[in-house]
Amino acid sequence: MNTIGKGYRVEKRCADDLKAQGYLIWKTVRVAYCKLDLFGLFDVVALHGQGEHVLFIQAKTNRVDNETRDRIRALRIPAGCQKWIWIWKDRRGWVKEFYE
Repeated sequence: MNTIGKGYRVEKRCADDLKAQGYLIWKTVRVAYCKLDLFGLFDVVALHGQGEHVLFIQAKTNRVDNETRDRIRALRIPAGCQKWIWIWKDRRGWVKEFYE
Protein backbone atom coordinates (compact mmCIF):
# COMPACT_ATOMS: atom_id res chain seq x y z
CA MET A 1 0.00 0.00 0.00
CA ASN A 2 1.26 3.48 -0.86
CA THR A 3 0.76 5.28 2.46
CA ILE A 4 2.03 8.63 1.13
CA GLY A 5 -0.50 8.54 -1.70
CA LYS A 6 -3.29 7.51 0.65
CA GLY A 7 -2.45 10.36 3.01
CA TYR A 8 -2.39 12.84 0.14
CA ARG A 9 -5.83 11.67 -1.03
CA VAL A 10 -7.29 12.09 2.48
CA GLU A 11 -5.79 15.59 2.82
CA LYS A 12 -7.20 16.54 -0.60
CA ARG A 13 -10.63 15.14 0.32
CA CYS A 14 -10.55 17.22 3.52
CA ALA A 15 -9.56 20.37 1.60
CA ASP A 16 -12.22 19.76 -1.06
CA ASP A 17 -14.93 19.29 1.59
CA LEU A 18 -13.94 22.58 3.25
CA LYS A 19 -13.82 24.45 -0.07
CA ALA A 20 -17.36 23.23 -0.78
CA GLN A 21 -18.40 24.82 2.54
CA GLY A 22 -16.91 28.18 1.50
CA TYR A 23 -13.54 28.06 3.26
CA LEU A 24 -10.25 29.36 1.86
CA ILE A 25 -7.67 26.58 2.14
CA TRP A 26 -3.92 26.25 2.73
CA LYS A 27 -2.73 22.65 2.39
CA THR A 28 0.70 21.21 3.16
CA VAL A 29 3.24 20.79 0.43
CA ARG A 30 5.53 17.79 0.17
CA VAL A 31 9.01 18.05 -1.26
CA ALA A 32 11.10 14.88 -1.71
CA TYR A 33 10.33 12.99 1.51
CA CYS A 34 9.85 16.13 3.58
CA LYS A 35 6.53 17.53 4.65
CA LEU A 36 5.90 21.04 5.80
CA ASP A 37 3.02 20.67 8.25
CA LEU A 38 2.05 23.77 10.16
CA PHE A 39 3.53 23.47 13.68
CA GLY A 40 4.53 19.93 12.68
CA LEU A 41 0.90 18.90 13.29
CA PHE A 42 -1.63 20.27 10.84
CA ASP A 43 -2.19 19.31 7.21
CA VAL A 44 -4.90 21.80 6.31
CA VAL A 45 -5.62 25.35 7.48
CA ALA A 46 -9.02 26.77 6.56
CA LEU A 47 -10.18 30.38 6.82
CA HIS A 48 -13.93 30.93 6.89
CA GLY A 49 -15.49 33.70 4.81
CA GLN A 50 -14.48 37.07 6.17
CA GLY A 51 -12.12 35.58 8.76
CA GLU A 52 -14.69 34.74 11.44
CA HIS A 53 -12.66 31.70 12.42
CA VAL A 54 -9.69 29.60 11.37
CA LEU A 55 -9.57 25.79 11.46
CA PHE A 56 -6.32 23.87 11.95
CA ILE A 57 -6.92 20.30 10.79
CA GLN A 58 -4.86 17.11 11.01
CA ALA A 59 -6.24 14.69 8.40
CA LYS A 60 -5.71 11.01 9.17
CA THR A 61 -6.79 7.66 7.77
CA ASN A 62 -8.54 5.11 10.05
CA ARG A 63 -6.66 5.85 13.30
CA VAL A 64 -4.77 8.45 15.31
CA ASP A 65 -1.99 7.74 17.78
CA ASN A 66 -2.20 9.19 21.28
CA GLU A 67 1.02 11.18 20.84
CA THR A 68 -0.58 13.20 18.03
CA ARG A 69 -3.71 13.81 20.11
CA ASP A 70 -1.60 14.93 23.09
CA ARG A 71 0.51 17.29 20.95
CA ILE A 72 -2.60 18.89 19.45
CA ARG A 73 -4.23 19.22 22.90
CA ALA A 74 -1.10 20.91 24.30
CA LEU A 75 -0.75 23.48 21.48
CA ARG A 76 -2.06 26.90 22.45
CA ILE A 77 -3.75 28.86 19.68
CA PRO A 78 -5.42 32.30 19.59
CA ALA A 79 -9.12 32.94 20.12
CA GLY A 80 -11.14 32.42 16.97
CA CYS A 81 -9.07 29.39 15.97
CA GLN A 82 -10.06 25.76 16.32
CA LYS A 83 -8.01 22.53 16.37
CA TRP A 84 -9.48 19.44 14.71
CA ILE A 85 -8.52 15.92 13.77
CA TRP A 86 -10.48 14.59 10.81
CA ILE A 87 -10.19 10.81 10.53
CA TRP A 88 -11.29 9.20 7.27
CA LYS A 89 -12.74 5.80 8.11
CA ASP A 90 -12.75 3.52 5.06
CA ARG A 91 -16.26 2.91 3.74
CA ARG A 92 -17.79 5.09 6.49
CA GLY A 93 -16.60 8.67 5.98
CA TRP A 94 -15.29 11.33 8.35
CA VAL A 95 -15.04 11.12 12.11
CA LYS A 96 -14.24 14.60 13.40
CA GLU A 97 -12.61 15.32 16.77
CA PHE A 98 -12.57 18.89 18.16
CA TYR A 99 -9.94 20.03 20.68
CA GLU A 100 -10.33 23.07 22.92
